[in-house]
Amino acid sequence: MPGADKYSQPFYDLAHVQAYQKHLAHTLDRARQTTDPKMRKALLNFLVVGAGTCGVEVSCKLADYLDAQARVYGLDRQEMEIHLIDRNERILRGVAHRLEPIALDALRRRRVNLVLDWGVTKVTPEGVEIRCDKQGTLKQVAAATITWTGGIEMHPLLTALPVEKDAHGRIRITQQLEVPGQRGVYALGDATHFPTDDGHGLPATAQVAVRQSEIAAWNIRADIEGWMKLPYIYIGLGEMLTLGIGEAGADAFGMCIGGTLGAAMRRAVYLTKLPTMGLKVRVGGTWTGEIAKSLLATGERAVDAVRQAAAQAQTNQAA
Repeated sequence: MPGADKYSQPFYDLAHVQAYQKHLAHTLDRARQTTDPKMRKALLNFLVVGAGTCGVEVSCKLADYLDAQARVYGLDRQEMEIHLIDRNERILRGVAHRLEPIALDALRRRRVNLVLDWGVTKVTPEGVEIRCDKQGTLKQVAAATITWTGGIEMHPLLTALPVEKDAHGRIRITQQLEVPGQRGVYALGDATHFPTDDGHGLPATAQVAVRQSEIAAWNIRADIEGWMKLPYIYIGLGEMLTLGIGEAGADAFGMCIGGTLGAAMRRAVYLTKLPTMGLKVRVGGTWTGEIAKSLLATGERAVDAVRQAAAQAQTNQAA
């Protein structure tokens, strides 16, 4: 997308996160100091482009982060607006779609505005240009923070390879993960287009790439030893996504679970993936403490709500 690489904040690795935090601190500091209403509105307007898993996660975490930072910088949280923009009509399209109701509830409670079926056509130093209807009407939206979690281009190394690719530049592979016409060459993960009945390929998630690696390794050795090659068979193990601090959604074992329990399930799964027992114990202890605090805070909010309801009932009865 024109301008996305220059004027938006990417969110794909630790360096991006560190740069993102610095950008937010600088932006909030400028908003605190400015007296220009138009500039202040742009500084406190946060756009997240792409309503897939990453976009939903970033929006929820950003909302929780701004809740805390508003107090630090002496700003009114009500002035801060977060808009999650996607050219599709629904969030989580194609990935984790069973978690959509849970994610929508988390976004609503955090006052994240959904701007769906509107496509970003350009990113500028002042904000974004958006196509807002089927007739192609363009609208300019001013914002100092544009977070890009939408589509990305393939790596130049892949685009230069003389192999068959799909419309998105992904390398086409066989069910044995071999590149057609390139004997002994295997490819896997989200850089590839695996043949599926619907023609869309497989989700670009880690669980697909990790399990494909085992089949690729077997088939490479099969080439050497003269064994029979194995096809890769995709079986979805479920999806998980974070939905703010201490909250997550988990689609596993035929169940969709949200809230603190979803966060506990998500962390339990990730805990099994850590490499050593010592690391599992250290991280598990930290996570258990955080979940306990989250449960305690949830209980306190529930008690407060009951007390307020009881007080209101007494007031109404007295009246």
